[in-house]
Amino acid sequence: MVRRWLTYAVVQIYTRLHDRFASHATQSLDYRIYNLKQLAYLIKDNESRIHAAGKKDLDWGGAAMTMGEVSRSVALRQCDGLAE
Repeated sequence: MVRRWLTYAVVQIYTRLHDRFASHATQSLDYRIYNLKQLAYLIKDNESRIHAAGKKDLDWGGAAMTMGEVSRSVALRQCDGLAE
């Protein structure tokens, strides 16, 4: 019974997302830039937790985590340049 409900829920979510995408409705550039910046700040604010989780769950560290830091800073600079 749980499996049937889960399948139904997934189909509903897929249908809603597919219909939204097919409508060609998108958010404004300012809205998308704002949300990308919020994501970058979320990552920065939780950096130590992300490092700890990466080390514990995936044995990440060193270069792998440093690349994430580089990606975050590049993403922020790219967001700043989009509105121009």
